[in-house]
Amino acid sequence: MFEKFKGHPDGLIYQSVTYDPDVNVDENAGHQIIEDKQYGIRYYVKKMAQKFCLKENSPPEKQIRKTEFNFAADGGKGEVLIYYHYKEGQIFRAPDKISQLDLVSSGKRGDTDDN
Repeated sequence: MFEKFKGHPDGLIYQSVTYDPDVNVDENAGHQIIEDKQYGIRYYVKKMAQKFCLKENSPPEKQIRKTEFNFAADGGKGEVLIYYHYKEGQIFRAPDKISQLDLVSSGKRGDTDDN
């Protein structure tokens, strides 16, 4: 499934979800799930992606071009790939790679209770 956008305030131009109907959903294994409300079927989410347009107000190499959340990568542990726009004359740039487990644990460490 995918959506395309124009004029989104944060520059989002595309987002997608790839699911695998052949994988048995196991919430205890930390599977990401999408549910078809009409048919009551739950699917395993393999990957989610977002793409962003290039904005003129900051250097291209500091702007995120694409993020991929690969839940099936690394034996099911998952990883996040962050791709940046290219600066002038650049033809390749390796993405930043973050383990999903590291990302989740760093988020939990930073959580605060505002009450």
